[in-house]
Amino acid sequence: MPVTTRRAKALNSALDTHHGQGIPDNPDSLSQFSGTPSHAAPDEDSDWEPTGSRKKDLRGSPRKKRGLDKGEYPGAGNQGVSGGKLDVFPSLPLDIIYEVLSLLPPVDLANLTQTNRAFRATLITDSQSSRIWSMARKRHGNGPECPPDVPIVPWVRFVYAPPKCGVCGAINVHFVDFQIRRRLCKKCRKEKLVYSRFFAKRFPEFEPSILELIPHTWIGSAKVGRGREASKFYWGGDIYAIAEVYVQFQSDVYLRKPGAKEALNNYRSERIKYVQTVEEHANKCVAQWSDLLQFRARQAYEHAESRYSEIFGRCRQLGYEDEDISAIRHTHQAMRDRTAITERVWARVKNPLTRVIEATRCRRLERNAAATIDARKRLVKNAYNVYKRSLRPVDWIHLPPPQLIYVIPAFRDLIYTKPDEQLDQATCDEAAERLPGYISTFMNALKRRMLQEMADSATPRTRRGKKAKRVPKNERADKLFLATSVFSATGPGNLHSFDDVAAYLSEREMYDTRDTGSFIPLLETQAWGQWDRLCAFNSVGSQIAEALVIALGLDPATARPQDLDEMDRRFVCEYCTGLDVRAYNWRRMIPHHCTAHRRNEPHFEAMSEEESAAVRQAESADPAAQQKMWSCNHCAAHLDNLQTRPIVVTHVQETHAIAEPQENADLFHAFPTVRLIRTPLLYPSGLLSENV
Repeated sequence: MPVTTRRAKALNSALDTHHGQGIPDNPDSLSQFSGTPSHAAPDEDSDWEPTGSRKKDLRGSPRKKRGLDKGEYPGAGNQGVSGGKLDVFPSLPLDIIYEVLSLLPPVDLANLTQTNRAFRATLITDSQSSRIWSMARKRHGNGPECPPDVPIVPWVRFVYAPPKCGVCGAINVHFVDFQIRRRLCKKCRKEKLVYSRFFAKRFPEFEPSILELIPHTWIGSAKVGRGREASKFYWGGDIYAIAEVYVQFQSDVYLRKPGAKEALNNYRSERIKYVQTVEEHANKCVAQWSDLLQFRARQAYEHAESRYSEIFGRCRQLGYEDEDISAIRHTHQAMRDRTAITERVWARVKNPLTRVIEATRCRRLERNAAATIDARKRLVKNAYNVYKRSLRPVDWIHLPPPQLIYVIPAFRDLIYTKPDEQLDQATCDEAAERLPGYISTFMNALKRRMLQEMADSATPRTRRGKKAKRVPKNERADKLFLATSVFSATGPGNLHSFDDVAAYLSEREMYDTRDTGSFIPLLETQAWGQWDRLCAFNSVGSQIAEALVIALGLDPATARPQDLDEMDRRFVCEYCTGLDVRAYNWRRMIPHHCTAHRRNEPHFEAMSEEESAAVRQAESADPAAQQKMWSCNHCAAHLDNLQTRPIVVTHVQETHAIAEPQENADLFHAFPTVRLIRTPLLYPSGLLSENV
């Protein structure tokens, strides 16, 4: 279509808009248009320029690059310095220098071009430079070959760059689009690419025929495997760049300049031929990219095997058996970490790996030497019971389970080492003298882990995962004992405060399990990878608990679960209607709202003390009374011999002469986190109206 004055003004206006606020060119992608005006700042020296097109200053002379060494190679000009690693390199024959350079990966060669003028000349302008790059490329995976219209250094950085979007920086973008020579995430593809069918609507001022002059891709915002070859998507910046040149040619034709039509036709022919060349090169790059990916996979496997062999040997030196060491085969520290095993790295990964090996060794010995291991556990359990008898029975609730005591290093060595030797009770009793220190250390670590969970819950999840918020060293653990500190656990549901969490761990004593090795990660709670599956901070439950505390007239900053238990008030959910209306105690109100109304703000009615008393009187008998989980709080008669509540009440009355035993003073439930709770009463409003 010939250009008119009105159409030329519209085109120039569109191009001015592009320069002012349009799509910026991506510096991490390749500009594939030779002869296209550059949009880079005039004072920038870029590696994207073709050879021989260095920018000039205002006086017309080539601008000098800053920071270049005076010596031919690093170390060559430092006559006063001896012993440098590269001192001898410049004196080597050229063929040896070329061979050494060709052994380097392409990325290292690209880095060398920016270190020294001599290296840059050797690798870019020297007659042997193409041979060096070609050999390096073939030796390191046969990656995509550099096209003739792009400098080698930018191409290498484009191909071997980290897998991230060249526009927004999103990570894990592994697909490289060689048709448009860009690496784009799905979001940027959707925003930056222009579908050919929408071209006329988005760019009414531009000639549709200019699309023939621009390379295109057939993959838009859909998944890579779902693109159709009939679809054509163009980079928005390329459209503006070509339109700018095309408008200039059309303007010359409109002004009837001599040879303008011929120049326009030649330009179109060159661009169409160029687009075909880009497509052919892209098809070749796809096959070479597959070769590079396979090479990287082989490299990763070989590195993982080498790393595993190094770690395996170090673990052997620590005295572990081969069959136990093999358990770390598929761990991240042993196989998927890419760093070399230095002393510093070994100090970092040693503890996580030895935990896995120790757990495997415990499981193996429990299978192969069950009788010996069980006998030794009984000796340690006897020593642990001696320590328990020195405490108030009610304090047993928050002690670690015996399974955790077995894996404390001092007791683990007694149980799981030297199975052929005899272990006596005196040795276990001597080790048990340090039990208070071991337990205190574990409890402090558990508190730190819980504080870390609460801090992490305040950090939002992002595309790059969850960034942990470090807990200040002076963070007080007092808030762990508040009613608003709610944790979720598998099994009992919600745990209120540190006391419930400790009781939940103690409850595991009831499980008849031989897998003591699973308690080894639990011992080091700062590195407890199973914590998220076992126990995690419940931010929604914490908000509901805070609303309940305020409704009872208490201060959330000081109220503890014991305060709410003593009040024992009832609550009615105002979201529930009809037959679903029930009266909940505060512990049952939290899981009800979390499951039934999680997306809504807490909305309930707190019953008065008189109304709550009427509901409590109408409720069924306490089902926990028949659980064999009760103990006397005045003696150790029920240590390892828990009974039902009526039996313990009789014991307290007859043995300790207490006529009316009180719960938590004279007797207690040993496992409160699994205590059965009365079913919430239906129709509390009808019950209250009858009492009135």
